[in-house]
Amino acid sequence: MNTKDTVMISEKRITILMPTYNKGEFIAEAIESVLMQKVNCGFELIIIDDKSTDGSLKIAQGYCSKYPDQIKIIKNKTNEGCLSAIVKGYEQAKKEYLCVLDPDDYWTDENKLQNAVSFLDNHPDFTMYIANTYIDKDKIKTPYFNITQDQEFSFEQLNGAVWGHTSGVIFRNVIFKIGVPEYMYKAIGTKNEVCFRGDSFRNIIHLKAGKARVVNHIESVYRITTDGIWSSLSQFRQNTYNARFFLKMFLLFDKELPEFFITRFAGFCRANLELIKAPDSKVISAKDLSDFDEVLEECDKFY
Repeated sequence: MNTKDTVMISEKRITILMPTYNKGEFIAEAIESVLMQKVNCGFELIIIDDKSTDGSLKIAQGYCSKYPDQIKIIKNKTNEGCLSAIVKGYEQAKKEYLCVLDPDDYWTDENKLQNAVSFLDNHPDFTMYIANTYIDKDKIKTPYFNITQDQEFSFEQLNGAVWGHTSGVIFRNVIFKIGVPEYMYKAIGTKNEVCFRGDSFRNIIHLKAGKARVVNHIESVYRITTDGIWSSLSQFRQNTYNARFFLKMFLLFDKELPEFFITRFAGFCRANLELIKAPDSKVISAKDLSDFDEVLEECDKFY
């Protein structure tokens, strides 16, 4: 069933969240890639606009007026930040399946949703369907991961697991269908916000509830831009965010799998220490150094 060509829509079983802020250059392509989907059930696209100023909202509203049964818009009155925006989407996500498509990425396979639904319907012990993605950097496309055959893994097998990109993953909605965890609300506006706003957290929390299937099939494009929420960060800040994330997840999951969480935490800390020792270390701001110190101090509280 292609939404564009269908008047009667079957039962909606999938929620697609699209948090956006000033992505007017790309958002139409992302929305079009959703509307082209051929799937044997209905879906809803919820666009959360975080007070864009570049016309993103107007573009989204144009699609919403044309496809009111499929598209819903949540408009923030102020720019609240990524976590607050995505949480508003999670609050509305009550369908059986869930995914997030960022407005500067897009799906390339019209059967993307059907591939996921077909697999998850027939494998109730799985909570994740992960397809491969093209990384588009400067118009050069390379696969997000390289595997020779499809794979499966569980929470206990996180070491060595193949992680997909946001645009490649469809979840069985076993978490947010029940409600948004309280710790996510508490993280809004704090430095721990970075731990819960992206795909790494979504992946791990859903993997805790089931298994993941990884397929070596390209179904989407991850577009790297200079103003991306992640790609615009310095390497030092990315390392700090990653270190904070793995420490927070280790504590959140009752200190399980230290060989996964703490090994990665330590790796990102070591990477930052090497950057501090580098000849061009003066380019690291005092704020970045302070934030990194805070992460190390938080670790000291537990060890």
